[in-house]
Amino acid sequence: SIKQAVNLYTQTAADWEKLNEPQRAVFCLTETAKLAQMYSDYKTAFRVLEKAIKLATDHNLLEEKIISSSLYSLYALEKSDKKNAQKYSEQAISLSKKASSAKAKAYSFFCKGMYEYYYGKMK
Repeated sequence: SIKQAVNLYTQTAADWEKLNEPQRAVFCLTETAKLAQMYSDYKTAFRVLEKAIKLATDHNLLEEKIISSSLYSLYALEKSDKKNAQKYSEQAISLSKKASSAKAKAYSFFCKGMYEYYYGKMK
């Protein structure tokens, strides 16, 4: 089940962190958040994304921080949390200016577009 996958990804992230593999740990945390969001467990999604953002920040993982921030923004939109949706969207967009990763840039522009869609400022 999805909840079992959430538990396994969470444990795998902890294992990667112990092995000093922060990039892999962040990947597992973002996958955990995606799965938790599927069954509306936003508490878990936000908790693991906060951890992913901190880990990415601590290890200068720009792409991972952009993706984690973008996901946080998208999920905040789903919960009608305008303040955090805007905060993390702006963070992702700002960071994407330094990134070379098309994937990270796509995430940041997608979350910005969704924020603009929700709050009527489409460009």
